Amino acid sequence: MSNYICTMDFGSSKITAAVAKAGRKGLSDLHFTMMPSRGIEKGMIVDSAAFSNSIRAVLRNLLGKSGVKIRNIYTNIPAPNVIVKHSRAIIPLAERGNKVVTPSDVMRVNHQAKVLGANLEEEIIHRIPYSYSVDSKEGVLNPLGLYSHKLESDLLLVCGRMSFVQSLSRAVNQAGYEMKGMALSGIAAAEVVFDPLMREGTCVFCDVGSDNTEMLIFRNGSLRHIEILPTGGDDVTMELAKSVDIPAVLAEDIKITHAFAGDCSRIEEDKEVLIKRNNIYKPVKQRQICEVATAKTREICTNIRRTMERTITCGEVDTVIAAGRTIALDGFLETLETILGIPVRQARILNPGIAGMLKGEDILSGQKYMAYITCFGLLRVAYSYEYPSDNGQNPASGVPGNWMRRASAKIKEIYEEYF
Repeated sequence: MSNYICTMDFGSSKITAAVAKAGRKGLSDLHFTMMPSRGIEKGMIVDSAAFSNSIRAVLRNLLGKSGVKIRNIYTNIPAPNVIVKHSRAIIPLAERGNKVVTPSDVMRVNHQAKVLGANLEEEIIHRIPYSYSVDSKEGVLNPLGLYSHKLESDLLLVCGRMSFVQSLSRAVNQAGYEMKGMALSGIAAAEVVFDPLMREGTCVFCDVGSDNTEMLIFRNGSLRHIEILPTGGDDVTMELAKSVDIPAVLAEDIKITHAFAGDCSRIEEDKEVLIKRNNIYKPVKQRQICEVATAKTREICTNIRRTMERTITCGEVDTVIAAGRTIALDGFLETLETILGIPVRQARILNPGIAGMLKGEDILSGQKYMAYITCFGLLRVAYSYEYPSDNGQNPASGVPGNWMRRASAKIKEIYEEYF
């Protein structure tokens, strides 16, 4: 048995969409496309009709490429609409003495933590076990099989603002589709940019977008912390627009074609760039452009370091992976590397399943694949929702596994508890 999974990653400038065939053996038959977006700015829907038309256009384009009739989609949720918080709950395990902690105990305490952390104005997108306490001993990563009198859970909740989730769902419905699920962009992208070896130790994933930066910190493959910084590549664009006195659209073009972050003294002082505005060419010193871009880039990277060090020191980090359109600015990665004092790698599609389907595609040449990282990551997240792993439960979604496996686990649990 197989079906098709469709995902959509939308931002202020573009929408990417992908569809792949899903079966018990994995994903296959991948198709993808990208088109400009309308009706959304800085992660907020500002024109529902225009946004719906953009969704309809990109999915019709995807239908033309794949021949797959799409009915429902999984989407990302933009960072400005995300709330990250911890929720704790505690349950008794035995009236007297101790008992062994079973899978149902873990599910029960996590459910209680989810209920306590729920808010009528928020939609829970991900619920991720952070740690457990067994008889007040904190920092237990896996309490199964331990004896205890009580069990406490610390759950990391990633929530979306209900008003935005409802507006997004309505826009998708107006386009003629159903919204089946959501995921935080950074969580989705991490699914395809980390290979198994990178999941060892402490890994930091930075998705530096136009409006916001998502920072995710992993320890031995487990998500430990999420930070959302209200800073991104548009800060460089707006500073250029202000300094050179040109429109933001023109400043973005200048940033892409003539700016870099680094040693500006290597540019001849009298070298100029001609900027056309209102049919008049205005000369601007290229060194001035680069000085503005360099200063703002250093500010963004310093902000990333300060935010990171609220949780861990740079010396504890084994791997830093950076993604997002902003890192395409010449010299950005080198600046981030210098300020952090640790090597920074540009994100690559390393998930074997996705990379295997992209063999022979020209998307892997240059940096074109960068635009699709979140969209492909959403495919992996959606697949885990629809085909939960054999261990019974997806940590980010709470989707239960096969009922026969759960029944077998329950029998084993009863045996261990009483015998």
